[in-house]
Amino acid sequence: MSEAGDPQREREQARRQTVVREGVRFSLLGGAGLSVLAALLASPGLATSILLGTLLACINFVLLARGVASAIDRTVAAVEEVEQTRGPTPDDAPLEPEEVVNRAYNASSLLRLLFFLAVVAGLIWLPPTEPMGLAVGVLVVLIGASVAMVRDQRAHLGAIDSDDDPAT
Repeated sequence: MSEAGDPQREREQARRQTVVREGVRFSLLGGAGLSVLAALLASPGLATSILLGTLLACINFVLLARGVASAIDRTVAAVEEVEQTRGPTPDDAPLEPEEVVNRAYNASSLLRLLFFLAVVAGLIWLPPTEPMGLAVGVLVVLIGASVAMVRDQRAHLGAIDSDDDPAT
């Protein structure tokens, strides 16, 4: 099976990091642009809340991406370990769920959720912020992350198509 230094796994980790980095970059640029527009056309309070919402959502996006990537890596490692220790089976019998689900649960997700709920509550009660601006900031991050993922997927599919093309 694959080892920790597997080139395929390292490429996938690099792709995930690139998608997160580009998603944050697109989000911050979009949030800054919308904030400038809001400052010029609406109110400085709305501009401030858009910036704060964008920053908060970017931090949440990075932490969530890191947690999901860690969960995927742990699951893949557990499956590979079970397949190696299980020995030969007839016709490559599939793994049973109880063979793989052997991971410890931690409270980091719950703590992150409580932290962000407290921060959002504090930001809503902060005088210069508006709840609509926080929501716009979160929406900007969702759009920025989606754009980064679509761009990565197109680049990845383009690389696969060029590998399969016999004319090149």
